[in-house]
Amino acid sequence: VFFFLMIRRPPRSTPLYSSAASDVYKRQVKDTANAERVYARYCNIVEKIFGIQSVEAGNCYYYVGAFYYETAQYDKALLCMKKALYNREHQLGESNPACADCHFNIGMIYKKRGKAAKARKELKRALGIRREKIGRQSLECSKVLEELGKLELEESNYQQALA
Repeated sequence: VFFFLMIRRPPRSTPLYSSAASDVYKRQVKDTANAERVYARYCNIVEKIFGIQSVEAGNCYYYVGAFYYETAQYDKALLCMKKALYNREHQLGESNPACADCHFNIGMIYKKRGKAAKARKELKRALGIRREKIGRQSLECSKVLEELGKLELEESNYQQALA
C-alpha cells in the first residue's frame, strides 16, 4: 500500500508538493531522515522495474527533488530535478509540459540559492513550453510569470517586473 501511494502522476508545476506517501510519512512520523531513506528505496525499486532512464524513474526523481526542496536541501533538489528533466526530455520530448515543470522547479531552486540569472533562464524556458503547449492564458503560465516578476523585484529590476 505504501508504494502504491507514490506511483501516481507527478505534481503540477510546484516544488511545494511531493508524493502522497512522503507527505503522509512526514506528517505521521515527522522524521525527514527516514522519509529520505524511504525515497531512496522507492527510487531503487522504480529503477529496477522500469529502468533508470524511464519516465517513471524521472517522475521518481521529481518527487525526491520536491522532497529535498521542501526540506531546504537545495543541492540535492537540483540534482534530482536535473535527472528528472533529463529522463523526461529523452522520453517525452523537450517541449513536453512535464519538462516545463522541471524547468520551473529548477528555476525556483536557483532562485532560492541566489542565482538570479540561472533562475530567470529556467523560468523563461518553462514559460515558453507552457505557452506553446498549455496556452498563454493558463494558470501554469501565470505561476511562472508571477515568479519571474518576484525575481525581478528582488533584483530591483522594476521595469522588467512590470513587463
